[in-house]
Amino acid sequence: MTKFREYAYLRLDPCAYCGGPGGTIDHIVPRVAGGAPTAWNLTGACAACGELKGRWPLLAFLLLRLLCRP
Repeated sequence: MTKFREYAYLRLDPCAYCGGPGGTIDHIVPRVAGGAPTAWNLTGACAACGELKGRWPLLAFLLLRLLCRP
C-alpha cells in the first residue's frame, strides 16, 4: 500500500480520542517524545482532540481526560 493510500484511510478513521468523525491524522506517540514516523504510529483524530492532545502520548492523554471529567 502506498503512503498516500495509508494516509487517506487514516483520515477516514474515527477519532481515537473521542470516537467522533476523524478528518486529521495524529501520532500516537508524538515525534518529540521518540515516536516513529511510520504508519504504525498514526491514527485518525478530529481536529479538536488532535490539538488538545498536543505532545501527550495517547494513553496519558486518555487517562488525563478520564480523570478530569466533570
